[in-house]
Amino acid sequence: MVKKADGSFEKRLTQTGTVESVSDKAITVKSEDGFSQEYVINAGTRIGKAPKPAAAAPADLKQGDTVRVRGIRDGSSVTATVIVEGAANGKGLGQGLGKKPGHGLGRSNGQGKGLGQGQG
Repeated sequence: MVKKADGSFEKRLTQTGTVESVSDKAITVKSEDGFSQEYVINAGTRIGKAPKPAAAAPADLKQGDTVRVRGIRDGSSVTATVIVEGAANGKGLGQGLGKKPGHGLGRSNGQGKGLGQGQG
C-alpha cells in the first residue's frame, strides 16, 4: 500500500516475467516463480522497450517476451501503468559497491579557512 497525495492509499504491484498472452486491452505475465497476473491496458498505460526508452504499443509485445510491469490494483483488477519490454536480463545501472569516490559534489577538501578552538 502506498499513500497518495490526497491521503488515500493504493496497492501497487511490480512484476518481472514473460508474456503469456497480450491484446490491445490486457497482458498476462508469468514470473519465474510461477506467479501469473493479468494487467488491464488502457490509454494511460505507457509501453516501452529497453534499454533506451522507445515508445511501443501492445502489438509490439509478443508471447515469450521478457517484461517488467508496474500496476495499480483496484479490487480484483490490476491496471498496468508501465510495461517495459526487454528490461530484465541486461546490465543495470544500479548502485554498486564501489571502492573509489563517486562522481559528484562534496568529495574534496574545502577551500576556506577554519576557525580552530585552542586553549591558551
